[in-house]
Amino acid sequence: MKKGVCVYCETKGPVTRDHVPPKALFASPRPHLITVPACPDCHKKAAGDDEYFVSRISLRHTTGQNPDAVDARGRFVRSLKRPDKRGWRRAFYDTVKQVDVQTPAGIYLGKTGAFDVDLDRVTRVVARIVRGLYYHQLGNRLSTETEVEAFAVDGLADLDEDGRKAVATIASPVMTAPEQIVGDQQTFRYQFRAVPEEPEATAWLLTFYDSTKCFAITLPRRLDGGHA
Repeated sequence: MKKGVCVYCETKGPVTRDHVPPKALFASPRPHLITVPACPDCHKKAAGDDEYFVSRISLRHTTGQNPDAVDARGRFVRSLKRPDKRGWRRAFYDTVKQVDVQTPAGIYLGKTGAFDVDLDRVTRVVARIVRGLYYHQLGNRLSTETEVEAFAVDGLADLDEDGRKAVATIASPVMTAPEQIVGDQQTFRYQFRAVPEEPEATAWLLTFYDSTKCFAITLPRRLDGGHA
């Protein structure tokens, strides 16, 4: 194992290569993927969150027949049958519920199955992806003192009006940034902008399976009212 500095915690010592985004997003044979140096501890801790993240976004109806999403869904369904995944299976089924379905015009279509998502786990993975992409794009590690705030775009509707306006102001420049594609464009792509005079102040838009969008900003403490 090589020596280096972990992108996530800045620990010096043995490092492995961590895939950004999680390689489980892609079906085999996988395309050339971005990797960044990570200590064994950070790499191991992230495995459970990565598995959770990929399973939940691949189950969204908006992913349709995206080949990589279909493959990820199949892997998730097969995992539910494994004896060693009993706790994983129980945790998933405990979140499943029946919900009413209506057309945009309000016509009732019946009920369908739905499941709750742990947004803290989802945004934790998004924040970690952003730290990896920051290193890949800019060649520097994002300081552990720099906060990464992540949101599922679908969840922005839950913000108050001032919150939505603030996010829109920051997000607008990102929308016009060039798209960076990892593997297949329909599986993962991202856009980002950095503030020239403050390199650690950046904004990101990540798109998974051509449907699930997440927005993130990196905010140094000195810009967040903290100490420089």
